[in-house]
Amino acid sequence: MLTELRLEQSRQLVDAQQAFAAYRQARAALARDHRGSMRWRKINGGEYLVFTLDGRETSLGKRSSETQAKTLAFVSGRAEAKRRRDSLAARVKDMRTVNMGYRLGRVPELSARIIDAIDRAGLLDGRVRIVGATALYAYEARCGVRFDSGLLATEDLDLLLDARAELQIAADHGIDIGAILKRADRSFDVHHAEYAVNDQGFEVDILRPDDGSAGLLADAPFDEIAISERGNPVCLSVPEASAMARHKRWLGHLPGRKPSKRPRDLAQAEAVEQLVKAYLPGRP
Repeated sequence: MLTELRLEQSRQLVDAQQAFAAYRQARAALARDHRGSMRWRKINGGEYLVFTLDGRETSLGKRSSETQAKTLAFVSGRAEAKRRRDSLAARVKDMRTVNMGYRLGRVPELSARIIDAIDRAGLLDGRVRIVGATALYAYEARCGVRFDSGLLATEDLDLLLDARAELQIAADHGIDIGAILKRADRSFDVHHAEYAVNDQGFEVDILRPDDGSAGLLADAPFDEIAISERGNPVCLSVPEASAMARHKRWLGHLPGRKPSKRPRDLAQAEAVEQLVKAYLPGRP
């Protein structure tokens, strides 16, 4: 049920993960620390340095050696942050062919694009977690193994939102999950904020915690970088493996669960339990 990666595959996976982690950090730093713009503006006969962010302007003071130093630091700092981000992005891009050559590509490409769009929106911080079969890619990437392909094949993606996620997303970002999905594929159509389907029939289920899934949010996120089918790294924020195994076993015995889904639920639970025992001892 579990197959270990070859030594050269493991080495390349680690290299790709490290490169993407550095790029992801640089990307987030640029978005977080270098937002907005500065310009000089004439006000009441004087020239003032004005900082603009999200449509709001703030005066930083009249032109002086101090305010000139501020604008120079702002411009040079953002330029350096962009240079670093772009350099790391190029390195990650150059590694795609190698990743595919080592057959490391696992995460379905559309799922990877959706998850990366969520990541770029800054929401892989516990507010949105990847659950269902897609979560298993994070566990196998952490442990350097592969699950049987039959356990992972899926035509959908499950997103679990915490109780306040949608309110926080709207307040912090002015967008909703539907808008984020459209960044990955413009054909997505959101239905009653419960699921979305694109033109190819790929479905994204937008789940909220209930008695069965609340345990998936109990622990800190389990974050790991996996590789998409086209060699692109993607950060998966998923529940702890033991919690996922318990959830899958619960689903497998849930009254009303489709009989066709129960065997796969239980097989996934068993596979993740085996992985935890062999590779993740001591984790919750």
